[in-house]
Amino acid sequence: MNHWRRRLTAAAVCAGILFLPSLGESAAASAGRTDTEAVVDTPLPENTLSGVSLSGGWDDYRLFSPFTPAPSAGTPAVLPVRPSFWRTAENSLFAGTLVSFAALNVADYLLVRERQKYPELGEVNPILGPIVKNPWTFALYKIGTVALNSISLASLHRFDKPVGWAMSLVTNLLMALTVSSLSDELDAVRSR
Repeated sequence: MNHWRRRLTAAAVCAGILFLPSLGESAAASAGRTDTEAVVDTPLPENTLSGVSLSGGWDDYRLFSPFTPAPSAGTPAVLPVRPSFWRTAENSLFAGTLVSFAALNVADYLLVRERQKYPELGEVNPILGPIVKNPWTFALYKIGTVALNSISLASLHRFDKPVGWAMSLVTNLLMALTVSSLSDELDAVRSR
């Protein structure tokens, strides 16, 4: 039971490590935009900045004094947020779901290869049986399915974001359940 949790945690950490550089690049790309983007005021919850002073770096937002006292608790503070920030954040999170799907497929590949070492655990799917027996064929199959799934989900997300998110989350959930089930089967066989 603990083995699959450790493996899922390791897969999530690997996905996070792979995801962080892309987050920085997209954030840096959006920070460099200085064209005529509109600024959307996003209100903060009440008492968020009560008793706190905002310091330098706010000249772009027309707060001209080096120290401006925070507004009173009666009026909510408003910090400007560019719409490109939300687009970049949403696209980065979606890319993270694709990376986690790839990491779950790597975990699935490793667990299926480990499962092959136990003869009492035969392949359930007769179509994938010959593919799973050869490690190179199975690796190519996994790479191809991950690539096709990621390309189709990215295309779907570009044209219909809610459906793209739903499909991506469902595929991640199904792969997580598959990895969890394989891990439980291996733990049960090893504990005998």
